[in-house]
Amino acid sequence: MSSLLHSSRLRTARGTPAFLVVLTLVGAACSAKAPAAGESRPAAPEAHAAPAGAPAAAAADPVPAPDPRERSLATAVLLLLQHEHLLRKPIDDELSRTAFDTYLDRLDASKMFLLRKDRDALGRYADKIDDELRSGVLDLAHEGSRIYVSRVEVVEKVVAEMLAPPFNHDDEEWFEIDPKKVEVATTEQELRDRWRRRLELEVLERVAQMETRLKAEDERAHGKEPTKDTKDASKDTIKDAHRPGGAPDAHKAPGAKGPGARNGGKGADRNLGKAPDKATGKAAGKAAGKGTDTKAPGAAPGRDEAGSADRDADDEDAPRMPVASIPTTPEAREAKARADLAKTYAARFTRLRHPGPFDAASELINAVASSLDPHTDYLPPADKANFDIRMSGSLEGIGALLRERDDYVEVVEIVPGGASWRHGGLQPGDLILSVAAEGQDPVDVVDMRLDDVVKMIRGPKGTVVHLRIQKSTGAQESISITRDVVVVEESYARGAVLGHGSQHPVGYIHLPSFYGGRGPGQRTAGRDIAHLLGEMKALKVAGVILDIRGNGGGLLGEAVTMTGALIDRGPVVQVQDSRGTRETYSDDNAGMDFDGPVVVLVDRFSASASEILAGALQDYHRAVIVGTGPTHGKGTVQTLAELDRVVRSGVDLGSLKVTVQQFFRVSGSSTQREGVTPDILLPDPAAHVETGERTLDHAIPWSQIPAVPHDMWPAKWKPTALAERSAARVAKQPALAKIASLTQVLKASREDTRIPLQRTAWEAHRKQQRAALDAASPDLKSGPAALAVKSLDDPSLPPPGPGGKVDDRLARWRDTVARDPWIEECANVLADMAK
Repeated sequence: MSSLLHSSRLRTARGTPAFLVVLTLVGAACSAKAPAAGESRPAAPEAHAAPAGAPAAAAADPVPAPDPRERSLATAVLLLLQHEHLLRKPIDDELSRTAFDTYLDRLDASKMFLLRKDRDALGRYADKIDDELRSGVLDLAHEGSRIYVSRVEVVEKVVAEMLAPPFNHDDEEWFEIDPKKVEVATTEQELRDRWRRRLELEVLERVAQMETRLKAEDERAHGKEPTKDTKDASKDTIKDAHRPGGAPDAHKAPGAKGPGARNGGKGADRNLGKAPDKATGKAAGKAAGKGTDTKAPGAAPGRDEAGSADRDADDEDAPRMPVASIPTTPEAREAKARADLAKTYAARFTRLRHPGPFDAASELINAVASSLDPHTDYLPPADKANFDIRMSGSLEGIGALLRERDDYVEVVEIVPGGASWRHGGLQPGDLILSVAAEGQDPVDVVDMRLDDVVKMIRGPKGTVVHLRIQKSTGAQESISITRDVVVVEESYARGAVLGHGSQHPVGYIHLPSFYGGRGPGQRTAGRDIAHLLGEMKALKVAGVILDIRGNGGGLLGEAVTMTGALIDRGPVVQVQDSRGTRETYSDDNAGMDFDGPVVVLVDRFSASASEILAGALQDYHRAVIVGTGPTHGKGTVQTLAELDRVVRSGVDLGSLKVTVQQFFRVSGSSTQREGVTPDILLPDPAAHVETGERTLDHAIPWSQIPAVPHDMWPAKWKPTALAERSAARVAKQPALAKIASLTQVLKASREDTRIPLQRTAWEAHRKQQRAALDAASPDLKSGPAALAVKSLDDPSLPPPGPGGKVDDRLARWRDTVARDPWIEECANVLADMAK
């Protein structure tokens, strides 16, 4: 997630500048126990646990001893939460009890490891967390970690045992994939049974993926166009249906990656990754609660060596598998599914048995922080580095997305234009065996944590890193790559001119985040938007569509700058802290970059800085807000505090992101919880998803302060009349008119969480869901495009790579824009505004 940097400073009791203020977007910048950079926590089925007599005692692999930095860390966190948090809540026994419940939820969210007696054993700490923070001795964190790791060891043996023989898929049984609908297990046998059912579900899914792949290849071999079910064996529409927005490509802004789940958030399993989806064993309910993750610059999958991908390591195991390696008999395919799953689990459990030295303390501190509000978070040192990358949209490295796959680090994707792209020797599917800096001996990285490998590969621009890699053929090679700046081009604004029938051309800008680097020459959203508006003004477009769907926010200053580009001058946003002190951020520059009609396109995942921009333009009557529902409703400001400076520890303690202010529109109304309501509502493909600030635990309440004077834009249009015309068009627009039925299908699918395990029943259930989704989904791919799209210059696009290869993503982006019915309706609204 990104955040809004705001330029104030707080001071410690000693008067030393302690931290910069940051305004975060939806959810936390990182999860409480963030997976190792880029590590996707095991995407296993919701665990079943231990055999009878499972010990909750000492593990064979000892839990790391408390980190000596913990005392300083606890002191700094307590100081900031007590004195700087917006609510000024006392850190006392009452808050401790709330934090304790949160801690247990985060420790074993899937209810697949700990027994009731394990949780009860920790109960003696329930009202003592405040005391532990004051003393700096975090006993609950280490006792919880010890019990958890001991349970992991038992589960590891159970999983290996259960995956050895074939499963019986003939019994009429079910698996409940929603952990909220199951109780904490009271016996080891109950946990064993959950594990058995979950593993059965995963084996069914893997076998189905192999069979789908074989069918697709057979159709191609006979010269047939693959059927809808087999055209892309790596895609699963049911899986997509359970992501925010539902049907694939049905609602996202072009280039937007959309909100995704944060592993470690409440309701997600920090240990196993994603909960299994009904038909797929993949992610279900990704947009619930703190999982609503609107991404900051650089957070798009595949855009940095941190490997912060939206998919777990096994999401693509079967689809990427060479057809020749897929067995020809059902029995052999089932055996292969079990063997592959056993190998995947073995690697995951190894990671879970070896937590980092700071992991236990991080888990507890984040339980306390999130008990104050959903956006207060602790960022360990490695997470702070990744946060900075997301804010700037760039880093220095080799330009490759990596992920853990069994015992190896695998290359998933090469960033076009980056060092690896230009080198040409590193390819997706390669495994990295060793890493060496210039002049140093190589280090074997097999079975090493991904974040540790990432640290070795990243480095300053111009330096060389030596890699020993294994190709998919089994051959090994040594390559040397000169590190360079990796530009995360999907982080940046992109513009186009749209032609729509006989209407005058209009400008279109897609803004994924309010980005901005701190270094000289780094791009900012405000400057990029000003440049695009200048081009559009020179081309005499009739109006501009500003698309901020899925934009979770970014830098507060950029939101103010961009608002100023569209108004003459005046206040943009007000902020108020816990002491009632108010400050107004204004555009003091006379004139504007574009003075024609403007439509701002939002959705329920537009948040924070997006809401500042949309709210200000709506209050000024400067733009018409068009969207699929109220925006997210995140109206708070966070500060990013460097903890070692708070207590002068001299060691890196990471950072704490603390909610310190609430922001208000110039009208005096807060966007907190309520968001910005569009002037014109369009059908919402994500209506089935429970999302928004109002759904988050401990969200800060809505409030209101007096308005500040501002000059209204002399608009000629009336939003109510525009809305009436739009509604009449939408009713006749085939794709948009179909969204209501799609929403009902997705809602029913999301609520259907009890999945049959008898093979024929499972196949029928899966087929029925697919058929319902196919029937309800609008067809956005076939037929002529509604819009003609001419993209404007994009300096972030990479030059041709080795052999003249080019990146075709711009062409795909143009096609997506051209076929987007929500953008088409915005063009119609602009035409109405000009009448």
